[in-house]
Amino acid sequence: MTPPFSTPARRGAVLLAVAGLALTAACTPDATPAPPSQKGPSVGTTVNELRGPDGAPLVAKVVDLATAKVAAEGVQYKVVTETPPVTAAGLAATAVGVRPDGTTLLVGLPEGFLAKDGTLAGDATFGGYFEGKLSELSRATALPVGAYVAEDVTVWVESLTADVANGRWRIRAAGAEGGVRTIAESKDLGVPGNVHPAIATPKPVVHDGRAYFNSAYVEEDGTSRVQVLSVPLEGGKVRVEVKGATTPVVFDGGVAVLRLGDGLTEDGAQNPLDTVGVSVLLDGRYQEIVSVGASANPGAQGTIADLAGGGDTLTFTRQGVLYVVDAADGSAVAIGAPTDSTFLGVQQCGSRVTWSTLGADAGQMVYDVDGDALWRVEDAAVTGRSMCSDDLLAWDHTDNWSEKHTVTLVTRWV
Repeated sequence: MTPPFSTPARRGAVLLAVAGLALTAACTPDATPAPPSQKGPSVGTTVNELRGPDGAPLVAKVVDLATAKVAAEGVQYKVVTETPPVTAAGLAATAVGVRPDGTTLLVGLPEGFLAKDGTLAGDATFGGYFEGKLSELSRATALPVGAYVAEDVTVWVESLTADVANGRWRIRAAGAEGGVRTIAESKDLGVPGNVHPAIATPKPVVHDGRAYFNSAYVEEDGTSRVQVLSVPLEGGKVRVEVKGATTPVVFDGGVAVLRLGDGLTEDGAQNPLDTVGVSVLLDGRYQEIVSVGASANPGAQGTIADLAGGGDTLTFTRQGVLYVVDAADGSAVAIGAPTDSTFLGVQQCGSRVTWSTLGADAGQMVYDVDGDALWRVEDAAVTGRSMCSDDLLAWDHTDNWSEKHTVTLVTRWV
């Protein structure tokens, strides 16, 4: 028996569209945003449903989205590049990562890559795009869907099927000297066949010579569960870091994860969206940074979601609010989305957090933790996917919704 993570309605093939091949964060448009909108920031708002490292209610400084200053090109940031919708070789292009030097990691798909039956029918090209040229890292009948850049190494995930709920993938790595190697593969890890889209594809990060990633597995009692694994960058034995967790991120304090609650799917499997805590991994155990205590709504879509990290802080969203929490002392900033807007694509590099606001007053937002400054890039064509690397912030947008040509704007912030 292979217990699925998906509900019966989700068991059909879920196909990746070529125009939007990169996976994006789940959205909860019916979430109730809090705290309420204010005229300006206030200090000392207690968020009773969230608890900090000491177990006491989280106390957050509330920042109103309406107080954001408009970021000007040439002043707050400079445009490094804008990726093309089609490469010089005629491949449909999508960015999946960015390097500190401004190189964009692109996936190039040939015409007919996705067959009519939904299978992969061609080779995808993956490589670095810089100054109009694409330097190939790999070419395979697989779909690169996400990449992580660390010092002297690039790690990426390739889906081996167009069915995102199938759970067939591999993680590959390449050093600065070149040479591509596969360091983990779903078929060797007991990943069940029907996997919830939220965790069907790993999201790898790199820390201390190892790649950390989430993966589904089947417990001895036959139930489907979620865990965080790691593997040496040169390849080798895969190690279970912690069970009941997902979405690893790296910050100055190490590796943080989303801790799962007791929520179940209709199939009785552990619900990977019922996330009730943010914790740092320490030798296979948790050190709680933020918790809900108990799931306020077991099975809810994204109790805590969109985990990101950088510097001393961790960032996540909950019920329409973006929180930036200092992992050491538990101090926090809360930025709420208006009722007619949605936050998507949360990323953090160093002291800068960036995300897309969709709906009313659409644009790309940047919160500078060190400077306690909130900026808005007026870009009504954002699509809800962001990337970053050091002082580079990048996001997808499109100027022509009818043709659906999505490109990635890469910017360097000063």
